[in-house]
Amino acid sequence: KSYQSYSGETIYFLENIGSGRFVKKPSKIFPTLPAFRVYLLDANGTGIPDVIILNEKGLLYLVGKGEWDFSVETKKRFPQTSPMREMRFGDINGDGFLDLLGITAKNNYPKLWLNRVK
Repeated sequence: KSYQSYSGETIYFLENIGSGRFVKKPSKIFPTLPAFRVYLLDANGTGIPDVIILNEKGLLYLVGKGEWDFSVETKKRFPQTSPMREMRFGDINGDGFLDLLGITAKNNYPKLWLNRVK
């Protein structure tokens, strides 16, 4: 099956509903700029997927609220962030929560965020 994007829509998710079938899940808070990378992960340890979107303007962090609803928390969680080219995730400090390692788009410098879940 093919999926049609709406005018100005550059990002949407396809939810697996089983038996090899998917349902399109758009959101009005997704940016209208094309993304370099989109990561779906549980960054805050709640068991609900969160989203990190990398685009030419920088990083967008969306906290999952469940049922494919998100709140934008970029300024709260990632203040003054340079645009990132790529990110990797893992528990760097052994506290049981995902930490983030980003590579800046401009000069390939690494940037590490240790997760301080609150």
